[in-house]
Amino acid sequence: MSGMSENSAFDAFARMEAKIDTNERMIKASAEINEEFSGDRLANDFKQLEKVAGSASADDKLLALKQKMGMLPSASAAPRRIGAGEEIVQAEIQDKK
Repeated sequence: MSGMSENSAFDAFARMEAKIDTNERMIKASAEINEEFSGDRLANDFKQLEKVAGSASADDKLLALKQKMGMLPSASAAPRRIGAGEEIVQAEIQDKK
């Protein structure tokens, strides 16, 4: 008889373990659903979007700082023009003929 009670005790323990696992999965699923529909997730999504949108202004600030430090040409400076290189090349070609 002692063998039967040990098996039934192990079976009961296995059933309890299965119930606990099921309950844990249901609690986790319920928490995910509540987060999805409660607005917390929506608020977090907006915070993430604001961080991404804020990085563009950070890039603009970095660009302005680089210009101020002289690492980049100022925005008002006219672009430099390349000299008459093409004319010189054409003259050299004519000289060789």
